[in-house]
Amino acid sequence: MPLVPANNGGDGPCRVLLLSAETPWCSDFKSVAKRMGFRVRRLDNGVDALVHFQDFDPHIFLVAQYRGDDLSLVDVCDAVRVPRLLRPLALVVTTQVTVPAGEDLADLGVDEIFDASVPPDHYATSLIQHYRVATSQRRVLDREKDILDSLPDALMVVDSGITLWKVNRAFATLFGLDSAEHLRRRLGQPLLSALRSCMNGWVRDSFGASLAAALASALRDGKPRFECHEVIGKSERFLTGEITGLEGKDDHKLIALRDVTDQEQALLREARRERLATIGNLSVGVAHEIQNPNTFSRVNAANLKALFDALRPILDDLAAREPQKKIGTLSLPVALQKIDSAIAGIDMASHRIATVLDTLKTFSKNDDDTVGDEDLTEAVSEAVLLTTPALRGQIQLDVDLPPDLPRVRASKSELSQVFVNLIENACHAFDGDGKQARGDGPACIRILLEHTDEDCVVIAVTDNGPGIDAALQKQIFRPYFTTRAQGEGTGLGLSISSDIMHRFGGDLTVRSRKGEGAAFLVSLKKSIIEDKTAL
Repeated sequence: MPLVPANNGGDGPCRVLLLSAETPWCSDFKSVAKRMGFRVRRLDNGVDALVHFQDFDPHIFLVAQYRGDDLSLVDVCDAVRVPRLLRPLALVVTTQVTVPAGEDLADLGVDEIFDASVPPDHYATSLIQHYRVATSQRRVLDREKDILDSLPDALMVVDSGITLWKVNRAFATLFGLDSAEHLRRRLGQPLLSALRSCMNGWVRDSFGASLAAALASALRDGKPRFECHEVIGKSERFLTGEITGLEGKDDHKLIALRDVTDQEQALLREARRERLATIGNLSVGVAHEIQNPNTFSRVNAANLKALFDALRPILDDLAAREPQKKIGTLSLPVALQKIDSAIAGIDMASHRIATVLDTLKTFSKNDDDTVGDEDLTEAVSEAVLLTTPALRGQIQLDVDLPPDLPRVRASKSELSQVFVNLIENACHAFDGDGKQARGDGPACIRILLEHTDEDCVVIAVTDNGPGIDAALQKQIFRPYFTTRAQGEGTGLGLSISSDIMHRFGGDLTVRSRKGEGAAFLVSLKKSIIEDKTAL
């Protein structure tokens, strides 16, 4: 009788899963297998045999006398097709098994048929050969797994139906898993199901959908690359994928994923710096052109007020003695009141111009990305002041914020920039075609408190414009995406704003339906301020 090595390549002794009733042939087979050093687990129920498949990890699956009361032979063979691709094994049946009419055992994946009229020891050589082939194939797959795990890129192999067949350690790390084995136990499942089943509670309904959809689209269109973004943990990650065909397996593709979030964020930061630099240069020019004449106006408004205040007692006395005295068509008391109001108006307007200039200077400063304790109301007020020209006197802007808003973790100039972008985008929305939520009413933008809790504050910037199509809502936060005509928009406003909010530990999301207006939700973390009164 052939000798069987005790250990063939580290896979242990041969394990045989025997699906059979307890028959004389079955008893003889177990005796032969024991002498050969094989481990045998016998089950007479098809469902139980499949349940024991993973933990027993057989090299040979032998179906002997099996009635098929719960599962037919076809059902059993179909059930082991996927496991055999992941952990190669031999599928053997005996002539005791009833083969359904019209079924070809080769099509069912059967490797050999044992004649039950022949003593089992006659098949010892075949059993050893099946064991060696299975272990050899497993060594190839294990070596392949080791090679994939040694590579830095996140790699997976999928078929045209986006079923996951191989995955490496870097892929698991990319998606926040401690070990690739979590995913490997789910190989043979659709990619989306495999990913979501490995997550521990935090998985969102949308998790994995962007990756699966982008990959499916690229495979369908024959594209070698694709891009997607996923929220992994609590961070948005930008991913790129490269698709490579596998020789000899036309239906399988190797996917290499790379996390390009840092590059994307660097691009956004650079775009933001350029934009702030542009604003800074404009601000310097505007300030230079306006500051001198505004200073002249403020000085002369003060001189005019001083002169009028000196003349006022004389004019008041004259008005008292001659109440019917007129200046032009106005009575003297009314004329005095209007002169006083006009001087006060000039002074107030010049102060407002100075405030706008100061705001522009502050807004254009690079604050080195400092995030601190900021007054949310002040940031909104700055944005409202800066966007007044964008309203063109035709759009109503209402700020409905409570006076006791909590302070938030942010940079005021950057937070103001976010609100400027949102207000300006809302203004541009009214220029679009199509049904608008306002109907025949006035165009209106509102800034209001959406909700607040112990951790965060959510401010909504809403408009009664045309709304945003559901398909576009997935793209509007991507860099350089714009719905405006070429040359009219950079497509960076919302992507920069989203990047800023994520750096604050907050979020920027959209809620909209086509034809029903839009609401952009600015979510900010509350500041943690020490309560000194408790000391």
